[in-house]
Amino acid sequence: MQRSAGLGLADADLASPWLAWAEHLARRLAETRGWGRNIRFAVNRALALVLTGYVEGDVIRHTEIFALLRALELPVGCTVTVMDEMGIFEGGSEPSFERWLAERREGLAPGIRWQAERWIRVLRGRRPPQPPETGRHGLALPQPSPPGPTGMVEPLRPPAGSDPQ
Repeated sequence: MQRSAGLGLADADLASPWLAWAEHLARRLAETRGWGRNIRFAVNRALALVLTGYVEGDVIRHTEIFALLRALELPVGCTVTVMDEMGIFEGGSEPSFERWLAERREGLAPGIRWQAERWIRVLRGRRPPQPPETGRHGLALPQPSPPGPTGMVEPLRPPAGSDPQ
């Protein structure tokens, strides 16, 4: 569906179930990412414009909305974040977050790289931490260690037979 630059807020479908879901996700993202009141309001306006006429299965592309939202001075990045969370957005190229993460991982040891990427994704809200696997009786199973050396050393102990005083 082509989004028109002539579409205004007066034409927006405010009763759309897609808009209601998007506003719910936007509210949740605003709380977790610290979006201010003005950003939240602007994102809701942008979502109302972009999701007017949306039909299930439709994909919204970056090229369709960028010029429209920029012309109205609405936040493209935050709006895209909400639509990406909904699974209805297609950026057309590798997401900037993935490029940023790949650049930061270069040169790190494998064990550190694995842990750093895992926690960055958790903090970003993309992959929640997985609960530990449990056996038949509900006991936590040992978790595999990350690939590569961990760099851990044993704690110091007093020599055998000495009396620490």
